[in-house]
Amino acid sequence: MALDYGQRRIGVAVGNPITRNAQALTTVIISDPFTISNALLDLIKEWQPHKLIMGMPYNADGSESGMGKSIRRYAALLSDRIDMPIEFIDESYSSREAGKQIKELRQTGKRNRRVKKTDIDKAAAAVMLQRWMDENYT
Repeated sequence: MALDYGQRRIGVAVGNPITRNAQALTTVIISDPFTISNALLDLIKEWQPHKLIMGMPYNADGSESGMGKSIRRYAALLSDRIDMPIEFIDESYSSREAGKQIKELRQTGKRNRRVKKTDIDKAAAAVMLQRWMDENYT
């Protein structure tokens, strides 16, 4: 399971290690960036992933961006509530790539409705998870 953390929303995606495919699942709206959402905990309980993959934004020089501290803090809070490993992956350009994929679906007629931020959040989580699976299941 992958999480695209934001201070208002968390995009969630799931993947299958056998087929090596990731798919967008949902976006969890959070009211407090320092509290673990029950909705997120419910998803983790329902899907029972083996590990969580969290996106970490990096600067061009490879250092963590300013958001990195918030992401690590949230991961630590989450780690206190669940018993599974949390791994970080570079999320650079995942939202841009997700937006591009959604736009292409609209152009081909496979997607009709207007694109929402929540659509991009969960699609970005899927992009990150697909990258992680491509790198780790060779």
